[in-house]
Amino acid sequence: MKSNAVGLWNKTLPVIIAGLIQACIGIGSLRHGKCVHGWSNGFGMSIDILVVTSLIDMYGKLDDIESASQLFNRMPTRNLVSWNTILSGYMACFLQGCAQLSSLCNGKVLHGSVLRRGLESNIIVTTALVDLYVKSGALKLASSVFDAMKEKNVISWTTMLMGLVQNGHAEEAFRIFCQMQEERVDVNAVTFVSLIHGCAYAGSLKKGRSIHAYLTRKGFLFDEILRTALIDMYGKCACSRSGLVEDGLNLFHTVRGEHGILPNKKHYACLVDLLGRAGKLEEAEALIEQMPFEPDSAVFEALLSGCQMHKNINIGIKTAHKLLSLDAMNPGIYVVLSNIYAEGGRWSEVDYVRDLMRKRGLRKTPGYSMIEVAYMVHTFLAGDDSHPYWDGIYPMLEDLRKQIEDSGCVPDT
Repeated sequence: MKSNAVGLWNKTLPVIIAGLIQACIGIGSLRHGKCVHGWSNGFGMSIDILVVTSLIDMYGKLDDIESASQLFNRMPTRNLVSWNTILSGYMACFLQGCAQLSSLCNGKVLHGSVLRRGLESNIIVTTALVDLYVKSGALKLASSVFDAMKEKNVISWTTMLMGLVQNGHAEEAFRIFCQMQEERVDVNAVTFVSLIHGCAYAGSLKKGRSIHAYLTRKGFLFDEILRTALIDMYGKCACSRSGLVEDGLNLFHTVRGEHGILPNKKHYACLVDLLGRAGKLEEAEALIEQMPFEPDSAVFEALLSGCQMHKNINIGIKTAHKLLSLDAMNPGIYVVLSNIYAEGGRWSEVDYVRDLMRKRGLRKTPGYSMIEVAYMVHTFLAGDDSHPYWDGIYPMLEDLRKQIEDSGCVPDT
């Protein structure tokens, strides 16, 4: 009877340990996984093929391919599952390398290898493929892989959403988020940071405030990165709305006051942007002078943008010269400085700045504008006529341009 109980325990224990390892994968905790690994060795499971294969799977999925490889190499017996597990780990690692290098060509070669080896059902490998394609700007290929995935987790969804935001497709990212909610995916902080950046990029204040309210209800606002993203979003959507300035200032102060977190350069750059857009340029300048560290170009760019928006020539010229001392090859700074000088009627300085741009081989990048209508953001690039309603929009723009010129307004140079 005792021997039967021992035999049953020996058969059951590997299954229990494998279940614990899968739980560590589920919560993404390498630390807990290593604890289970040590515990399994204590029970003499270091050569059990189920346990060791599960450990290889865990290390591969939690980005410790070196430990996975060491375990695989020490296995006295291997089966097809063991080989496929280590191969999937290596494949995901290679794909991540291609993504970091934006090596689309090599990534496609690996994609072909994934298909030939039947690894397209492996969630880690397919998520790595999506990551590769979005980082390489190949959104159609990314969507194709993503849509074909039979199984998706929060990392897969967030990878696709983040890629859409980074490639300027904020509306598509919002659609992905709606699908996540419909499928009851447990959204994490990384997902929300990407979504907030999408709101900031698209200038979609309604969506941004809706997400802020959701984060407040769910208790996500203890996350420092999320707070920074929200301040940045309010800054980019604020313009002259004092209520939004108050929202942003409250977020900035609670980072330190309620949670004891020292604001970093990103926090300050976001707050300067917020104040600058609202026309509070003296306050923004004073804030920069009070910073506990040297301001970088991001801080001064935020202030310069506000100076151009509100035509503050004195602060604008000072800020532009500080920026040029940090980043002399940024054409945008020269363009803004030229416009500021033009506002003040200082035409000799305008000519000097333009001549300096030509000598340094710098060219102005095309501008674009966005407008939100019925929760849909429309983007218009200078010289672009690809919008589906362009035939109706263009005559209206021409009519508006004539009315503006007739009223005596002259565009910036």
